[in-house]
Amino acid sequence: MKFRFLVAAIVATLAAAGASAEVIERIMAVVNGQPIVRSDVTAALRFNLTPPAPAGTDPVAWTIDRLIERTLMLSEVDRYQPPEPAAAEIDRHVAALEQQAGGAAALDSVLAALGLTRDRLRTYIRDDLRIATYLHERFDSAAEPPEADVLTYYREHPSEFTVGGTLQTFEQVQDEARRKVADARRSALISDWVASLRRRADVTVLPLHVTGQP
Repeated sequence: MKFRFLVAAIVATLAAAGASAEVIERIMAVVNGQPIVRSDVTAALRFNLTPPAPAGTDPVAWTIDRLIERTLMLSEVDRYQPPEPAAAEIDRHVAALEQQAGGAAALDSVLAALGLTRDRLRTYIRDDLRIATYLHERFDSAAEPPEADVLTYYREHPSEFTVGGTLQTFEQVQDEARRKVADARRSALISDWVASLRRRADVTVLPLHVTGQP
């Protein structure tokens, strides 16, 4: 483990130095010998590439944890090789980030400040889309609930189906109720799967960051 960690640290440091002399890279975590570095965390925070941290949670620690999970999922995705996303879909996500940053030049400026490139950003987006495809293929069908569970959810959560003080009939909201149950089941299945990946993984988180800052 120590040897693999040292190799990963050296590779990441040299790669970062080659990318930009002004960016000081730092290892934040190592997942099965693969480093998660500071620029990964900073980019995820800057571009909202991971779900936002709950109130009262250290955003950096939260983001590192999400990137650890993403790394574990991507390893599984690479084993099964789902279909490649269309280039147009990647372009659409890049365009959304350009708009968020304030234009193409502004996005390039932010990437340069982080020691990143558009190619690396496109690779990140590509991998996110591959993960999404894999999760869809593996879990969507398994999460489809039986009708009895949908009806039970409707009966136990009347406030979610009440409009203007009137409870809508089950027939009116059946599709919505089914979607809510399916989403919850899918999230639970994915959480259990990721937890199993993490139990089998070699994960080290380094206490090298100041709370709230990568």
